[in-house]
Amino acid sequence: MPKYYEPPCFETNYCDFLRDRLSGKERRCCSYIDPDAVEDVTETSFYNDLTDFLNGREKELERELKNSYFFLPPLHAPETYKWLEKYTNEGHGDMEKLMDEKKMTVMQEKEQLFCLTSDQFGFSAADRIYEKKQGKYPLANLVYSCQGKSGAKQEEIIKKITKYVKNTRTVGGSFLWPVHPLKRKDRIFPYNCTYNLRRGVGNYLEDRVDLTLLEVKHALDCAVGNRGNYEEYGKSDILYDLYEDDSTHMKEWLGHFGSFRVFVEYFMLEPFCERITVNGGRDYEYMPVNIIDGKAIDESKMEDILKMKVRNLEGKAILNMLERLECMILARTANMERVKDDGNALCNRRYPQ
Repeated sequence: MPKYYEPPCFETNYCDFLRDRLSGKERRCCSYIDPDAVEDVTETSFYNDLTDFLNGREKELERELKNSYFFLPPLHAPETYKWLEKYTNEGHGDMEKLMDEKKMTVMQEKEQLFCLTSDQFGFSAADRIYEKKQGKYPLANLVYSCQGKSGAKQEEIIKKITKYVKNTRTVGGSFLWPVHPLKRKDRIFPYNCTYNLRRGVGNYLEDRVDLTLLEVKHALDCAVGNRGNYEEYGKSDILYDLYEDDSTHMKEWLGHFGSFRVFVEYFMLEPFCERITVNGGRDYEYMPVNIIDGKAIDESKMEDILKMKVRNLEGKAILNMLERLECMILARTANMERVKDDGNALCNRRYPQ
């Protein structure tokens, strides 16, 4: 069983919330915790666990990586003081000064490079997505698709959605992107990642993990691996402009992995990709799997793939996609938790003094 970050009352509360939505009531769900949300960082050990995972991967894959990074958890995360005791020999006053209050910090030697934020890719599950009966959010579209159906069918869908949300908010359900200050209407928001915001349901990516991975593949294959002209994706890929803008730290972050293959294996994203042999079987690479049909993406058919919008899917098609994505996330979570636990037992790496 994976480690869950939702409170014990979550399933009962979320089911009640969805029932009320179907019956027309406006009740709010008070138990849902969004691991990405700045205000929720003190509520769970989500970022502490991600920190342990990343430091373990740095040690295991150090020969594959461009640099040697060390990751610090958010100062306000609930298990950070235990972490400090574990990873430092002498007090942790200096370490605290290097930590961000809300986000993970990427260190190289004694230098702070940038911070990281989590970006859930299991589709939004917050209260607000259920405000419209037909819109851009697959979970809302699914729950409202069973209006007018039998009580038993409604209960079946409600329980499946609730289970899906709980399982996909595990450690294997997110990307990690660099954070940079974002200015909006004369206000600075220090904990935002523009790519996180732009890849949401309002554009062609629709918050999809598969199409996002494909954009990462383009950047790493072309810009880093010199296996194509990255400028060809300048008009289509949302990541392109952000990658080319040094202030976003995206080039620095993705460049750390050197190739899409290492990126996939570092973050244990194999369940979301198909492994393809190349060079006469002497080597291999990865291609993201389409979460709608379960097949490896064929870039020669991108026009047809992009016509298949998540927002236009109906009942059974939404359910099939969510079940596929849930299985992928749970498989990744199991692998990440195993590595994290092994890393806790074996990794004696200390922060550079």
